[in-house]
Amino acid sequence: MTSKYSALSSRNMFPSDQLARIDKSPWPAQIPEQIDHPMWEFSFAGEPIFVVCTTPAHVMRQSRRSSSFMLTFQPRWVFEKILGTEKAANAAFAEVRKRLIPYDSATPSPHLGRYGTADGREYQQYFLHDDNQAAGGCPFAKLAQAKTSHIEDKEQAA
Repeated sequence: MTSKYSALSSRNMFPSDQLARIDKSPWPAQIPEQIDHPMWEFSFAGEPIFVVCTTPAHVMRQSRRSSSFMLTFQPRWVFEKILGTEKAANAAFAEVRKRLIPYDSATPSPHLGRYGTADGREYQQYFLHDDNQAAGGCPFAKLAQAKTSHIEDKEQAA
């Protein structure tokens, strides 16, 4: 199946330039500014957010398939009650993986992980490829760079 989305890289599909222009809030103090940090997470208007991208190009990974390009933004606090204890988190992750196996034709992505674990990176989960290849980097890198340079500009002015 050919799709107008199949030729696009996940890095180019996210509107990070536009988001950087309109987000005037400071970066959340509890979220590191370095994208390649296990505690980094996309944030907008000071709110840490988990992002899921679905497209018609997802054929094998039905859990990420939609009739059009779609981004879902889930604030971090949504997960706090569900994943609040180690036991609850283990049960939730096990249930998700159990449901993915019969639903997706692709094996569960090796990039699915738990927020904050030493080997996990949130941005790798935002766009999951059908073939389990890693995304080419964080789709929100430009937004993070804009926030970091804005913070550095403030520090230099002080």
